[in-house]
Amino acid sequence: MTTEETPLLQTNDKDIYERFSARQKGVLVAIVSWGGLVAFFTSGTFVPSIPQIAKDLDSTGQVISSAVSVYILASSCGGLIGSKYSKFYGRRPSYLWCLPVMIVGSLGVATARTVEQLMTGLLGLALAPTIGGITAHYWTWRGIHYGLAAFGIGALFCILFFFPETSHPGSRGVDEYKRSGKELPKWRPVMLNPLSQLLMLRSPNILAVGFIGYLALLTDFTLMIPLAYTIGKRYGIENEALIGACFLPLGIVGAPLSGWISDKMVVRYKRLRGYWYPEDRLRACLTSVYLPITVLASALITKYVPGTLGLVLNLICFFFNGIGCDLALTPCGAYVVDVMHANSAEVTAAVNAFRSVILAITTAMLLPLINSYGHLLTNTIVALLAFTGFMIAVVTIAYGEEMRAWVDIGYSNEDGN
Repeated sequence: MTTEETPLLQTNDKDIYERFSARQKGVLVAIVSWGGLVAFFTSGTFVPSIPQIAKDLDSTGQVISSAVSVYILASSCGGLIGSKYSKFYGRRPSYLWCLPVMIVGSLGVATARTVEQLMTGLLGLALAPTIGGITAHYWTWRGIHYGLAAFGIGALFCILFFFPETSHPGSRGVDEYKRSGKELPKWRPVMLNPLSQLLMLRSPNILAVGFIGYLALLTDFTLMIPLAYTIGKRYGIENEALIGACFLPLGIVGAPLSGWISDKMVVRYKRLRGYWYPEDRLRACLTSVYLPITVLASALITKYVPGTLGLVLNLICFFFNGIGCDLALTPCGAYVVDVMHANSAEVTAAVNAFRSVILAITTAMLLPLINSYGHLLTNTIVALLAFTGFMIAVVTIAYGEEMRAWVDIGYSNEDGN
């Protein structure tokens, strides 16, 4: 009598995750990370070269900096569309459709001769600043975006030939579509409504983490976008490569540190409580309470501390701001996946879209505010706003269960995580 080594029906959920070997998982993570870096390179490499772009296109830095807002807004739309269709068709097709759009957008920016063409190219784009600054200074800002196109082509090649479908078997919308006996359209994709994901924001918990992430990122953008016109002007830095180098402290160790802290919080408080309370993960956000200080301190240092000392102190502010942003953002990203495990892509896209829309509006106001009211007052306002993010985190941690009970959008339970 023999036993069946491979059951026809898999009843253990862990089998879903074990269908890839450890080596395969490493390759998949590397490819996805490559694709994910494209977004950071796209926005990050643009900022140090704003003065050069403004001069080349015969425009003002204020107008060109608004291109960052256009990119942020476009990325929110792209995220909603990508997540909706990735849930239906799978992760791999979404990458294969979206990356070519990014490549075309990069080429469009690189060949832009007017501000209007530049904005149109950025609509498709939906260490980076340092590389961007070096390229802009020693070659041309257009070379940055030719490089981004090549970077995207490399990611597209890897996904096309080495990236399998990673969605859980039978869980895609297209699988359900076929099981119901419906026929897929021959000449077009199934028409889906990407905006439907925004309904998840009616949950006060999901909306809260959207605000926390927005306010954390606002401090980062407040330091980053006007840098050439604030710190660059104050300390006589006109070299784009050196301006780009100023971005290096903005995120060297924050990401791995924030992930480790948030996991430790969940494990520790689950052991103390005896049960899983998802808002415990947000306790890691509280370690970023000093973010408002970095923004305010940078403005004070820029105004009152001249020379090398002032520049060094600003770089220290950048370093701690980068860590603080990750300490706020990473736990929020993990939290929405925890509470909406079955719809992780959709809820992540909804939060990112909400965050991006209001970030696009406020970042477009930064340079006008600085020009009208000064660097110090602008940063003071942002610091006060950032502190409200800390207060929102405290309230969500304290009343998370009650807030989830207000609007049930299909939260995960402990067994599902």
